[in-house]
Amino acid sequence: MKIFLQQLKFDSKRIVFRNQSYIFFTILLPLFFYVLYTKIFNTGPTTQVLTYAKTFLGSMAVYSFLINAIFGLAQLLKSDKDHKYLIWLYLMPKGYLSYYFSISLIMVIINILSLGILGLCAFLINGISFTIQQWLFLIGGLMLAQIPSLLLGYAVSFIKKRETLSIVSNLITFPLAIVSGLWWPLSVLPNWAQSIGKIMPTYFANQWFNQIMFNQPFVWKNFYGIMFWILINIVLIQIVRFFVKKQGIFLQNDE
Repeated sequence: MKIFLQQLKFDSKRIVFRNQSYIFFTILLPLFFYVLYTKIFNTGPTTQVLTYAKTFLGSMAVYSFLINAIFGLAQLLKSDKDHKYLIWLYLMPKGYLSYYFSISLIMVIINILSLGILGLCAFLINGISFTIQQWLFLIGGLMLAQIPSLLLGYAVSFIKKRETLSIVSNLITFPLAIVSGLWWPLSVLPNWAQSIGKIMPTYFANQWFNQIMFNQPFVWKNFYGIMFWILINIVLIQIVRFFVKKQGIFLQNDE
């Protein structure tokens, strides 16, 4: 436990406190879009405005942990591999298991923090509030719903070139946000795009959040959809790791 806490302290400093741009893109950027779309651009009857503001809150929470995983986690793991940090950890007696647990915990905490800040902003500017039970359900849903994105971020971190990683990250994040209905309602998209969007993990997460915020009955389809993508991404990671080791591209001892 002492080794893990030391690793957590070290990673927290370099990821959060010494990298303000990371916090901006992960937390403040979704917050900016929430204020922009719900308070400045959104006009109409009060009921419709509040409904949209609550719906968009869930969308930006999903968008936040998506960019945190694809840009934050993937870039961090890639940088650590490029600087041979994992090799150094592997040669140390403590190994690098604590490293992965530490990074994962930090990602989870940042995502919970982002959800809390978005909720506070929604309360202050739109008067939207949730019960303690709803908040517990939202945090619980977030704990599970973010896993497919985090696994995907881990998978793309194996890309060899940093420039290619940036391109792939953009090609994943923004199209996924659009087809999942995070920016606009799915109804404005072509039928084929809607069909794709409705099977994406971010769509299931967004639907889950909306059901909690609007006190709707629990739908198992969203839970099963997220679990399905967790399994798919685990398989994807194993396939990527197999080809990476076979070609000797990255850390050979990364077991």
